[in-house]
Amino acid sequence: MTGFIVASIDEAVAAVPRAKALNRPAIREHFEDRFSVERMARDYVALYNETWRHSAARPILNSIPEDRAVAA
Repeated sequence: MTGFIVASIDEAVAAVPRAKALNRPAIREHFEDRFSVERMARDYVALYNETWRHSAARPILNSIPEDRAVAA
């Protein structure tokens, strides 16, 4: 178990004593799998690529004459 889902402050307070039973290495592993810098960067790049692939602006950007394009 890596945590608790509660619906109120009272439930959160009641869960505090049970926190000692949580598996700290499993919590850390779960966190690394979901929120590491590498994972988040991969997810952002995939999202940007997907957005770019489906972007209506893409043909417009490809059609800008070179003399009008802004250098990056």
